Amino acid sequence: MQPLDEQLRMSESGKSHLGQVLSRWMEILDHLNTRRKTDFAIELADFMSPGDGAFALRYQRQIKPIHVAAYYLLPETRTKSITEHFDNQIQIFLRRYTTSEADYETICFKFESFRAQEPPFEHGRRCWTLVTHPKLFWHSTFSHTKLLGKLAYRLFCTPVNSVASERAFSAQNYIHSKTRNALHSERTDKLVYLYINGRRVSQFENLFACSVKSKPIRDLTEDDEVELENVLTMGEGVCLDTICDVIDEREEIAEESGEEEGNSDCDDDDEF
Repeated sequence: MQPLDEQLRMSESGKSHLGQVLSRWMEILDHLNTRRKTDFAIELADFMSPGDGAFALRYQRQIKPIHVAAYYLLPETRTKSITEHFDNQIQIFLRRYTTSEADYETICFKFESFRAQEPPFEHGRRCWTLVTHPKLFWHSTFSHTKLLGKLAYRLFCTPVNSVASERAFSAQNYIHSKTRNALHSERTDKLVYLYINGRRVSQFENLFACSVKSKPIRDLTEDDEVELENVLTMGEGVCLDTICDVIDEREEIAEESGEEEGNSDCDDDDEF
């Protein structure tokens, strides 16, 4: 069982990405088939039965077209052959991602060019020096392959473990404890949100002093919520200079209205 345990530990790593999901299931399948031929032929017969076996049913639930596409978008798997089943899965995913037939044909052509190492993926491109770093590899292709490069980059930026959700449940259990079991679900959600994102906010050296603390959470507009989420995640297209400009503007408005920054803090009841 050691190989299975190793694959499980690797899947829980923070460095995991979508391109590794299919390969790990394939390695687990190879290991089980080897043990079935040597030591556990009877025990694994029903478990490994194709179609209705426990392993096949679990595989069908876990492996989706997105995992197959991510695996074959790895630079190191460029030369691996694609079975008919996997090719159909890739086409399903690419068609789902594109919004028009022209984009679908373009992204399919770029995918085949990537696998054949033809323009714009010719051998001399800088991207091929980043083969061991798929996210950086596809980031370096933005200038000459917008559709496929953007798609692949998003795939390899996607977390593939449950660490974030488990951390949220731990925070919820810490806040909604036996001594505070009268908290309503809405307030608990807000407290968990503040608890998890508090450290992230503190990294901006109190840039939220005016933009958030000056308003109760229930009074935030949709634009305020989007701005807060963008700052917390530092998403694409959001820069620190823009955030500072917005906060400076709000501070000027507050000063013109005669409000002082020191009076912007609210008690717990006002915030929630």
